[in-house]
Amino acid sequence: MTGITDLRNLNNNDSEHYKQINIDPSLNDENYEVFGTIISDNNSKIDQKNISIKFGFYDVNGFFAIIKKLEETNIDISECYVLWMIIGNPLKLSIFSPINREIQVNCVKESIKIQHVRPIYSI
Repeated sequence: MTGITDLRNLNNNDSEHYKQINIDPSLNDENYEVFGTIISDNNSKIDQKNISIKFGFYDVNGFFAIIKKLEETNIDISECYVLWMIIGNPLKLSIFSPINREIQVNCVKESIKIQHVRPIYSI
C-alpha cells in the first residue's frame, strides 16, 4: 500500500513534527513497516541533510511520520508531502489487491551498496 500525505497543517517554525497518517480502511494487523521520504510541492526529493523522516507508532488505523529539521533551512515544511509505502504480509494486513502491486518510481539517482557495518540508510 502506498500513499502521499500533505504537510500543510505543520508549523514551519517548529524543528520537530509528528504527522499522523490514517489508513482507510483500517488494517487487520499492526505487524508492518513504513518507508518513505519527503518531497517538495514540485515532486523533487528534499535533501536528507536538512530534514530527516522516520516512521513509528504503528497501529491498525495508521502510523506517525516523525519529521526533524537537522539544520537551518529555507524549506517550508508546510509546502511539502510525505511519500510513503507500507511493507507487510498482505494476507495478514487484508490489503491484498492488484492496486497494491503497482508502484510508480518517479526518480532514482543513486545506488546503495548495503554493508553490514552500517545498519541504517536514508532513501
